[in-house]
Amino acid sequence: MLTLFILKSGDPNADPKKTLDSFNGVKNFVSHYVYADSLEAINSFEKETDWYCIIYDNEIVDDSLVRVPFEKDGRTMLYCPLKIHLRNNKADVLVLFKKQDGVMSKAPRIFRKHVKLSDSLMPPDKTLKFDRVLDGWIKSFN
Repeated sequence: MLTLFILKSGDPNADPKKTLDSFNGVKNFVSHYVYADSLEAINSFEKETDWYCIIYDNEIVDDSLVRVPFEKDGRTMLYCPLKIHLRNNKADVLVLFKKQDGVMSKAPRIFRKHVKLSDSLMPPDKTLKFDRVLDGWIKSFN
């Protein structure tokens, strides 16, 4: 469903395994993951899924984006809000919110496979459709 690119941040305390682990626990969500040095490398990578996500190696997604528990027939199960957005959204780019040291920001982080980036996470194509995901946060763990 999603190709996850873990981009090097340059942070000496970065932990790409911790970043990847924050997406785990959701069946069939991350189909492929790639450690990348640059946005240029991501652009040149052949994407096999309809969507790709870029997250830095010093960030995690909180559970409210990927693992929300609910009760069904007396059992606790999980659903993934991001999975629902990817299935149902008509946008080309999904903007996620980030919380770090009490400061909030937002940036494009999830893209349809045809979207190309330049030197930032903001695609240069002005005709793309954007939507915001309000279910949870990206968090810096340093």
